Amino acid sequence: MQTTDRPLISKMPNRFSLRRFSADQWVATLGGCVPVAVVLGVVPIEGFIILTGLVWSISKCRKAAAWRENLSQNPLFWPLICWLAAVVLSRAVNGGSAFQFAHDAAFIRYPLFVIALLDVSSRIPVRRYLMAGLIVGIVYAMLNMASAYTIGHDFLGKPLLRYALRLKEGARIGAVCAYAAPMFLQWGLFDRQLVKRQRVWIFVIGGIAILLLVGCQVRTALMAALLGLVGGSFCQLYLRGRLKIFHVLAMALFACIGVLGILKLHSNFNSIYDRVYIWQVSLQVWLQDPIFGVGISSFNTAYHQVAASALVRPFVSPAGQVLQNMDPRHAHNIFLQLAACTGIVGIAAFGWLYLRATKTILRSRSAYDTGLLSWPLVCIVIGLTGWNIYDPFYTAVLSYFLANIGVCAGASPQGHCNDNTDNPSLAGMQQEA
Repeated sequence: MQTTDRPLISKMPNRFSLRRFSADQWVATLGGCVPVAVVLGVVPIEGFIILTGLVWSISKCRKAAAWRENLSQNPLFWPLICWLAAVVLSRAVNGGSAFQFAHDAAFIRYPLFVIALLDVSSRIPVRRYLMAGLIVGIVYAMLNMASAYTIGHDFLGKPLLRYALRLKEGARIGAVCAYAAPMFLQWGLFDRQLVKRQRVWIFVIGGIAILLLVGCQVRTALMAALLGLVGGSFCQLYLRGRLKIFHVLAMALFACIGVLGILKLHSNFNSIYDRVYIWQVSLQVWLQDPIFGVGISSFNTAYHQVAASALVRPFVSPAGQVLQNMDPRHAHNIFLQLAACTGIVGIAAFGWLYLRATKTILRSRSAYDTGLLSWPLVCIVIGLTGWNIYDPFYTAVLSYFLANIGVCAGASPQGHCNDNTDNPSLAGMQQEA
């Protein structure tokens, strides 16, 4: 992978005024706040996701620009549109209540969030805003968690249990850090353009993200971060033509030790056994309509119906425990969730998006994307047993990192990152860097 763009860590302009903020800068700022919102709660997450798309949409209504043609050239644009179309088509085929139609149609807020940032990235260096927001979110999460472990609650009065038992804040922070930790560590390891001070700070942020993962005690997130770091490093060395047998053996040993360590720390496998029954029922839900699925908002109802029908027998664990989860809320598997909710159409749409995102990372000439090489593996590992891809907080996290990937391709017609801009104030930022 070649690295030709300037480092993203740079000095901010001395003069700051809200009046000088353009619509593009507001979109980038609101989008960059999503990681902080993830720490705060679901309502702030939804607020920043919606406001980002709304501000961008209003600005486009006011200005008749040829944005459609430029935006449609971004490799993530049409896959995002197809994923949205799969969600809407599934609901249209299945019918339902007015609430269900409104719920599924509201999924548009996530593709719109990504598309807004993709468009703005062609005019201003959006990823500086995204990176700043991610760093602030990680530091704020660290302070909150430190407070929870020290005095029993965070700054907002939320108890330690919400962090340590994989609930609420613990789950949300774990999802962000599963992507962020290997991204920062790989960025610090492989970006040749970084000076020593920048590299140290990037490692510090990556280390904080690792500590947050340990504090959240989310086994899937820890495993995803570990394998993402190993897999991304493997890709880095391979793409640079520097991969040796020593590197392969060292990374394999590191991965084995890490996996064994995580399994030793989290040796209770009842949740895995519980998921076996959930997977079997979710498979039957998909078979009700293999092409279009049952719809996002109909999954729980369809699951309850299949579980109550005794079509699937309860799962018996090796210890003899009978497991039959009647209210799991989601399939605990990205492929089964996509299949059950949106059928083969949804799997194909998201698969296209995943492949285009991965290809964009591999083709990127941005130094910053050295870290994003961990994204494809983290996404898959989390998806095997982890969060619901249609859950509001996790879809927001996924959209945020998709935006990070897509803005590089959208920054120039050639598909590589370009921080040059005609805005004098932004040009001054680059000169100061």
